[in-house]
Order: sequence, then C-alpha cells, then structure tokens
Amino acid sequence: MRNQLATLGLLLACIMTIALLGLSGAVLIAATPLLLYLLGSWLFTPSVSLAVRRTLGAGRVGPGGEVTVTVTVWNNGAPLREVTIADQVPAGLRTTRGASSVVTSMDAGSQVTFSYSVAGDRGSFEFRTIGVEVAGDLPLRASRLSFDVPDELVTLPDHRALSRIPVAPRRMLVYSGILPARTGGEGTEFFDVRVHDGRGPARHVNWRLSARRPGEIYVNEFQQERVADIGIILDARLRAYPRPHGRPLFEYAASAAASLADVLLDQGNRVGFLAYGLSLDWTAPGFGRAQKQRLLTRLARVTPGESYVFHKLDAIPDRLLPGGSQLMVVSPLTGGDVDAVMRLLSIGYAVLVVSPDPISYTPADPNDPAAAAGRRIAAAERRVLIHRLRHAGIPVVSWDTLTPFDAAVTAAIGQITAAWRRRKR
Repeated sequence: MRNQLATLGLLLACIMTIALLGLSGAVLIAATPLLLYLLGSWLFTPSVSLAVRRTLGAGRVGPGGEVTVTVTVWNNGAPLREVTIADQVPAGLRTTRGASSVVTSMDAGSQVTFSYSVAGDRGSFEFRTIGVEVAGDLPLRASRLSFDVPDELVTLPDHRALSRIPVAPRRMLVYSGILPARTGGEGTEFFDVRVHDGRGPARHVNWRLSARRPGEIYVNEFQQERVADIGIILDARLRAYPRPHGRPLFEYAASAAASLADVLLDQGNRVGFLAYGLSLDWTAPGFGRAQKQRLLTRLARVTPGESYVFHKLDAIPDRLLPGGSQLMVVSPLTGGDVDAVMRLLSIGYAVLVVSPDPISYTPADPNDPAAAAGRRIAAAERRVLIHRLRHAGIPVVSWDTLTPFDAAVTAAIGQITAAWRRRKR
C-alpha cells in the first residue's frame, strides 16, 4: 500500500507540473479527484490501540520436537475493518502446522487468537517481533505497528543414554556415590582387612582370620564409593571441523557431550562444562536434575567459532577444577592438540578424550585418486595422534559417527579401564 501511495503521489506531481507548465485548467480539473483521493488516504488514518501477547507451549524441547506458538491480540480501540497479524518466525525454525500470520476483522473490545507449530534442530531461537497492519477505510492508507515480544525457544541436543562410562579421578568428593575411592570404609566391594579397634559393627568381623591369629580380632574393610568433580570440555573451534561438513560433525560432538553430562550427573557426580572456541563459555559444576537442564541448555546454544586467542587447546585454564578431578575432552583432534591434552594430564587431572572421527565422517570420491590418497594420509596422521595420547596414559574413544555413541564407548571400555589400571601402579 505504501508503494501504491508513493506511485500515485508521483503521478499527481507529474500531472500538476504539466498543467502548470502548459497553463491548462482542464488538466488541473482532471487531476482534482486524484488529489482529493490521496489527501483523504493521508488524513483518514485508522485509530489503533492494540495489545499483543505470544505464548510458547514449551521453553525447551528435544530435537525435532514440535512447539505450539499462540498469538493473542486485543483491540482496545475502535472497530477495525481489516487487520493483518504476522509473527516473525526465527531463522532455523520451520513451521510444521498452521500459519504464522492471519487476516481478520476486530470489533471494539474483542480479541483474536491463532496458533501454529514450529520445530527445529539443536539451537537457541529468539522470537522478537509481531507485526500488525490495519487497513483504513481507503485502501491506500494503513497503519503499521511492530510489537517487540521477546521469547526464547531452546532445542536441546540429540543425545542417547549411555549404559556407563568408566571414570577414575585422582581425587574424590566426600559424598557417597558409585565410584570406587581406593580407600577402606563403608561400601559393597571387599577392600582389605584390619585389626579390630573396637569400632564398627560386629558383622564385619573376619572370624576365619581371627581364629588363625589368637589374641587379635580382624574385621573386613570395604571400598568406599564416592562421587567426583568432572569437567566436560567441548571443542568448538571452527578449524577442528572440516568443511563443508564441519557444522554437521559438530552436532555429533555436541551430542556426545550431552550424553556424557546425562550419565555422569545421573551417577551423582558434580559436573561442569566448558565450550572452547570463540571464547571460554564456562558453566560451574553442580549436581542433579537442575544442573542437567542447565548444561543441556548451554549445549543447545553453543555454535562453532574461531578466535586467535583460542586457536589451540593450550589455552584451557589450568585450574578449571580442583586438582585430581576428571576431565573429558570432546574433540575431533588436530595436529597441535596432543601436547595441550598431555599438559592437562601433567598438572594432575585424569583425562579422557572422546573424538568423533572426521575421516570416516567425510565421504570419499572413489573416482578421485588424489582424494583417496589424501584420505589415507589424514587417517594415518589421526592414528599417530591417538597412539601418542594412549601411550601417555590418556584413554581415547575414537567414534565412527556411523555407529551409535554408546556402542563406541562400550567397545572402548577395556582400553579405558586398562589405562586407569596402569596409572594406579
């Protein structure tokens, strides 16, 4: 409508110019109806008083899950003949049912409500503007209003529950859990025997050993089971994910980090999260279901980026967690990352690496000998990186993303437990 009004205004200006230049009263008289029409369209603008609200059916949803968006508009002014209401859907979301706009009329004091459904992949999506256009009595004149109604929809990363993941931090917390603490006390697994000091329940007395050693009473000790501080580090450097498949491969890395957070928090551990890429995005450690939702929401918002400061993994803070805690690094690994990961081991952390395999993920062209040779060289370089880490005592879960993550972890359990066992010697 605005373009039509401008076009007719320009036409009227041309007619008036011709009439004045030609001193033609007939042309001026012929242009009078157009002049009056434009003047009426400009003067008779509808009086609008509206209130707008948007409601999301859920603030967080799993990947691909539908969320119903409801828009309500109240008319607090005069009757409106034609009202167009359009909600701006954020980029990355797709409308699955209904429409995000509606055309209707509104009586004084009435309201209009319409709904539509959206879905999307992992991410954080900001709803902002609801636009309203109210047509006047003359078609060329309308009122356009824009309402800022902020809402956020978080689509959580796709993740599957792990059966288990072996962890062996060098330092435990005082709270009871399911991780063996390598110290005697209350527990379920036998640990050692000691001379009875008059404390403890009589059911723990080792009668057979006490009978062989007159004058002494021995009791069984059990291995204490505790929880630990665990940090999950997600490599979000753009350079770590090969193009043009970088962003999809990053989705697998984020999914693996979410699966780790899920199982470790369910075990009762205190878990923190660091996204390492464009900046250091740190979430302090915490326990329980609230922390799980906090970490999954943070994972939904992470996008890969590039920074000169965090070009390599060696900028990971030394005191991210208390000394002796467990760190789990989720990264495809690049050439300069091995030394940075080994540095974390040298300052006292117990380190485990989960590495989505970019070589198997990137499709190969069987008709291109150069691409096949490059693929073999890249695969050999990756094997060397993983061998260096394992030789240093850092277990590595090399994940071919064509297989489920749980299957990759299960296949690596023997290697992980052997690495922890060698470290204890």
